[in-house]
Amino acid sequence: MSLYLSEELGRQRHGFEYGALEVKDHLEGLIFSEVVSTVMIMFSPQTGSKTCLSPWVCHFHICKDILRRRRLNVHSIIDSLHLRCKSAQTESKTNFSKLQIMNKNCSEADTHEKDKDPCCIVVSIPENSKNSSIELDMVQNVVIPSLLGTVIKGFREIKKVDILWKDRPKISKAIHGSSGELYLRVSMSGSTSRTRAWSMLLNDSLPIMDMIDWSRSHPDNIKEFCVSYGIDAGWKYFLNNLESAISDIGKTILPEHLLLVADSLSVTGQFVGLNAKGIAQQKEHASSSSPFMRACFSTPGAHFIKAAKAGVTDCLQGSLDALAWGKVPAMGTGGLFDIIYSGKGHEIAKPADVYDLLGSQISSDKQNEIKMSTDQNHTSNKYDTQFLYGFGGSVSKGFTKLGIAKSFIRKFFTPKDVQNLSHKLKHILHKYPIDHKLDDADKSTLMMTLYFHPRRDVKVGAGIQDIKMEHPKIFRTTNVFMVLSRL
Repeated sequence: MSLYLSEELGRQRHGFEYGALEVKDHLEGLIFSEVVSTVMIMFSPQTGSKTCLSPWVCHFHICKDILRRRRLNVHSIIDSLHLRCKSAQTESKTNFSKLQIMNKNCSEADTHEKDKDPCCIVVSIPENSKNSSIELDMVQNVVIPSLLGTVIKGFREIKKVDILWKDRPKISKAIHGSSGELYLRVSMSGSTSRTRAWSMLLNDSLPIMDMIDWSRSHPDNIKEFCVSYGIDAGWKYFLNNLESAISDIGKTILPEHLLLVADSLSVTGQFVGLNAKGIAQQKEHASSSSPFMRACFSTPGAHFIKAAKAGVTDCLQGSLDALAWGKVPAMGTGGLFDIIYSGKGHEIAKPADVYDLLGSQISSDKQNEIKMSTDQNHTSNKYDTQFLYGFGGSVSKGFTKLGIAKSFIRKFFTPKDVQNLSHKLKHILHKYPIDHKLDDADKSTLMMTLYFHPRRDVKVGAGIQDIKMEHPKIFRTTNVFMVLSRL
């Protein structure tokens, strides 16, 4: 499980570092045996004592430097040992509640220990038998192992807490101003139930609740994540981890394929593993068998033998198992369709002279005269909306009914006008994105140009409805105008 520190700690100098150490110190379970340097059993008969105690006394020597580094004291250790004795009362026949645990100055500690000033915790047990050897065996085999396994700090279910560093993404670096952050990885003991691990960690973290950012903290196991936050949050968490793993190994996979993997593994409402066992569970839920697909993950021989003994069949309907058998995988929806060839090849139209084509359709007509501007610097508007409506009042009619002479067209459209029209068409061609329709002004310019096209009748048809940008089927890097005709 991952715990992220609260942003409030960043207001203090080295706040994240001290905060991480504080959380680790609070949660991580510390066993009594980890701070004990020496264990001794000494024979010291009790004289003048009202309580009958065994002559076999346990001495636990602890270095004071370890206590200081672990932020412990002798009294807290003795209190933890007493709690352990009370809880062990029901687990063993030994009467642990009557154990005497105290801190004493020990001459043996000064003799055997390198530390000049060690601490000594002395444990005495009540005398239950006159046989001294039986009491010695009980001290060696029962009392000492039980006390050494006592948790004197932290929580028994939390095995280890590691302080790690995590790099931030590039976008997050610009926002937070740092390349990464500290976070804690909490490892639970093997006896802890996975379904209760997160709730137990929440209860253990109540005193340090404000130091942790719970909106980002989460279980690392996908099943625990789904139990704690639901299948929808687990699906997003799995997808993010999958994308991060693919990016780390330098592979490029379509996002649609990653979504398909996440959906397939969580189709039943519970996540299965991305391994041979998980695939087997997923196929079992889907009521389909695929031994070849399972064999592609690991140990193919064992999977084949197991499938053969069970008499399992594989229809090779999936892509992976079909490829494993050397067959062409079935792709797509599987719908039937036919490809029909007409037998008639594509005919290329013969080139035509634009002036000859216009001259055959346009004759002189004085009613269609247009006043010319005498200003040489005036920008020509002969190919805008007003120009089109000047020749008959209807854009859809165009020049079909005009009778303008060829000489008049040549006189009216100068080479400069044709050049300006060409530049304007190029500008319109790169002005719009793909599948976007032209506005009215640019549409009028295109319609004006279209009526000079050699195959104008085929392009216009029953009338132009709209014009939009499109990619040609052959050259996908260029843009073309797509004419949408009326039906």
